Amino acid sequence: MVRVWFGMAAAALLAVAGALGAAAKDTIHVRLNNPTDMEWKVEVRDMVCDNAVVWQGRMKPGEAAKVTVCADGNGAARLATAVIAGCASAKRAVYQDVADGATIDVAVAEDEDE
Repeated sequence: MVRVWFGMAAAALLAVAGALGAAAKDTIHVRLNNPTDMEWKVEVRDMVCDNAVVWQGRMKPGEAAKVTVCADGNGAARLATAVIAGCASAKRAVYQDVADGATIDVAVAEDEDE
């Protein structure tokens, strides 16, 4: 009888551990980086979680920031960035299939007419 109870308790603990592991993959961590010698005004949106703004502000040269974003069913993020330097037009980029621990250089974007 004790063996049966112990086996059931062990199975329950494994199920809880598995559920916690699955929940941890619902979000991933991404590093934002400004590798240039210019200061940029940056906005980053999480396209998996309702296009929510996950980071907004100014990034000085060489500055970095870390964000936690939602992961899709494949465990990857989709992010959209908009960067502005001075009175120049906005540069926008969409990043697909962003993996956990990835680094995004925010200054790398395409010019967009506004």
